[in-house]
Parts: sequence; C-alpha cells; structure tokens
Amino acid sequence: MGSSNPLFPMKDAETGQRVFLLTGNELLLQPYTKSEMLVRSAFDMVRVLTADNGAQQAEWSGLKRLIDAKFELVKNTIAQNKQGGLVSTEVLLMGKSYMDRTRTTITRMENMEEILLAVRLATSKLDGTITRVSIILAFLISLASTIFFYNRTVKNYSGRLRLEQYLLDESVNLERRIALLKSHSERIGDGDMAFSLMRISCGN
Repeated sequence: MGSSNPLFPMKDAETGQRVFLLTGNELLLQPYTKSEMLVRSAFDMVRVLTADNGAQQAEWSGLKRLIDAKFELVKNTIAQNKQGGLVSTEVLLMGKSYMDRTRTTITRMENMEEILLAVRLATSKLDGTITRVSIILAFLISLASTIFFYNRTVKNYSGRLRLEQYLLDESVNLERRIALLKSHSERIGDGDMAFSLMRISCGN
C-alpha cells in the first residue's frame, strides 16, 4: 500500500479541523479541503490493488465506512463551529477513535500484503527450484536413455558380427564339403568306388 496510505491526508484533514476550531479562520481549512480528495483517490487505489484478494476487499469495506464516518464528523464539526456552536470533547474523542480504528485497519491490511508478498516470493523461489530440479532430472533421464541405447546398439552390433562370422564359417565348411563331395564324385566316376566309400565313412 505504501504511498497510497490514506492516513497521511487524513491527518491533514484533522489538523485543519482542529486549527479552524481554535481560530475560526477559514483559510486554515485548506489542508482539510485538499485532504478528502487525496484520501478518496488513495482509497480507490487500495481497492483496485487488492481486487484479487477477498480478505483485503472485506477490510476495504470496513475502511471505507471508517473514512466516510471520519469525514462526515469533521464536516459536521466545522459546520457547527461556523454556526457558533461549541464542539464537545466527546465529539473530538469520537474523531480520534475513528482515526485509531482507521490506523489499525490500514496496519492490518499492510501486514496482510507483506505476508502475501512473502508467500509469493517463497512460491517463486520454490517454482525456480522445481524448474532447476526438473531440468536436471530431464538431463539425467536423457543421459541414461542415451547410455542404454548405446549399450544396446553395441551389443546388437557385436551379436551381428558374431552371427556374420558364424555364417561365414558355415559357408566355408559348406564349400569344403561341396568340394569334397565333388572330388568323391570324380573318383567314383573314375571307378575308385572302394576308396571313395572309405573316405566318406571316415568323414574326409
């Protein structure tokens, strides 16, 4: 609320009222005349700034009643004095009561704003921490996934190399057997049946 605090111009209004009641000089009412406009302006600003806070809006309503009552009292005492009437001590004490209650309400609203600000700052810091943790976790998950798929790729590649080597060995063995059978066939064709049967039975 800060510089929008309605108490400052309200004090000017009260000062103008008291000086006028003591001296009767209407020129000294200038602080009062200007103060009401300033208070209303500051009051409306407070209402706008706390529009998103239900608790503050409730305080705002109570504050409005106090301010209205205070200015009405000041206005009545000035009018009474101009007409030659005396303003009682009880009326002045009532004005002081309005000021005290206004001060208490404004202080309470300022405290609520400070608490709300502290909560927002803490929430902002927490959000920042959560964001950093999320980034780190995302990085670690990405790194783990990369390592996993790398190892899997390497393993698949090694398995593929072993399979290719196995197939190559089998191909060589098959070619050797084909060559052997071809050789036996040629011997059989040349009439060396006994030798061929012996070679085949020995696996050579």
